[in-house]
Amino acid sequence: NIGLTIRKQFSIDIKKFITNVTLNSDNGTESHDYDNETKVTLNVRNPRNMTARVTYNFVVENTKYFPGYIGIIADMMPQGMSFNPAIKENQDWSLYGNTLYYTGLSGRLLIPNEKYYFSLVLDLNITEGGTYTNIVSVKDLVLMGEEISEYDFGTETIVPEETIEPVEEEEEELIPITIEIPEVVSVGVE
Repeated sequence: NIGLTIRKQFSIDIKKFITNVTLNSDNGTESHDYDNETKVTLNVRNPRNMTARVTYNFVVENTKYFPGYIGIIADMMPQGMSFNPAIKENQDWSLYGNTLYYTGLSGRLLIPNEKYYFSLVLDLNITEGGTYTNIVSVKDLVLMGEEISEYDFGTETIVPEETIEPVEEEEEELIPITIEIPEVVSVGVE
């Protein structure tokens, strides 16, 4: 025995994409499909009495060499968006304050290179142009074989930055509405 030990590393990447935005107004419904975008801008006329339904898809992947568990994924809902728990894609999500918690991975072992997919649908009541930034973080990352306990990310927990810029109301002016997601979140434990 030369004293070698196996290095236990469990690390995940969370990728989040916008796959659909459906606009509803007095003029009808308009659906926009996207191929895994992280930022979309919609130019609309007269946003009064308009709502949008935004569909986000998530991909969680174990990127290291050891299996592990994810306790909770937290999604900071932007100001102006709302959550409807009755929507099928939202069944494993819970809302506390302005933070959504995904518990669909609780107790599920992620083996190396395994990917897990899930969705979230949020509604937006549009009254003016603006930018809506949606941010995700992870809590309770645990190696297989260790006791599941709270894993504190401290300063790594990301706080959303929301920017809403009012625009002058003109009937023919196009009003930009931007929905975006920051870069991929990667976290790990050893």
